[in-house]
Amino acid sequence: MQASMKWRATRCCNSTTEQCSGTGYSRHKMMAELHRPEIDVGVDWRPAARAENLHYALGWFTADVRGVHLVYHNGENPGFRAAVVLAPSSKAGVVVLTNGESKPFIEMTTRSLLERLLR
Repeated sequence: MQASMKWRATRCCNSTTEQCSGTGYSRHKMMAELHRPEIDVGVDWRPAARAENLHYALGWFTADVRGVHLVYHNGENPGFRAAVVLAPSSKAGVVVLTNGESKPFIEMTTRSLLERLLR
């Protein structure tokens, strides 16, 4: 899977036409494929996520939060946390990286920044 993603990514150019040379793929099409909901996440996850229409895509979660469709991925290792949240319809996104292990901090910061961007 990762080799396939790298292969596709190396064939995408940065032109304004968004066309990838020789493949017919565009960056928009590739991102849409990565973010396409694949697996319905169980009902028991939804209250914790405060989300509707929660799905897993290719390495990303997708959900509707307060009427806005979001695509996101979180990660953590000892001493480090990260969150990436995209709101494609608003062309907005938030990336929070911390050298710490405070889950409430990263959740609050990500949510606060996203709410400000979507006003």
